[in-house]
Amino acid sequence: MPLTVVLELEWVMRGLYETEPASFCDSISHLLGMPHVTVEHWEAVSDAVDLHRRGFDFADALHWAISAASDRMLTFDRRFVRRAGRLKLTPEVALAE
Repeated sequence: MPLTVVLELEWVMRGLYETEPASFCDSISHLLGMPHVTVEHWEAVSDAVDLHRRGFDFADALHWAISAASDRMLTFDRRFVRRAGRLKLTPEVALAE
C-alpha cells in the first residue's frame, strides 16, 4: 500500500466517516500486522500512528517520520512545531520562514 493511500485512508475515515483518531490508529496498526499486506515505509507509518495517538495530525506525523534521515523538518504549522518541541522530536521540526 503506497503512502498516498494511507494518507487518503486517514482523510476519508476522518472526513467522511467521522472516525476518531484512536479508531483510525487501531485500523492502521491492524493492517501493519497483517502478513499479506505490504505498506510502503511501514516503520514510518507505525511511528506516525504513535504520534497521531498522542494528538498530532496524522499527515504531519507521517511527513515527520519520513524525514527521519534529515537534519530537520520545516513546516508552516506553528502548533506542530510547539508539539514536536515539547517531545524533542528528532529530526527537529522548525518553522519555515
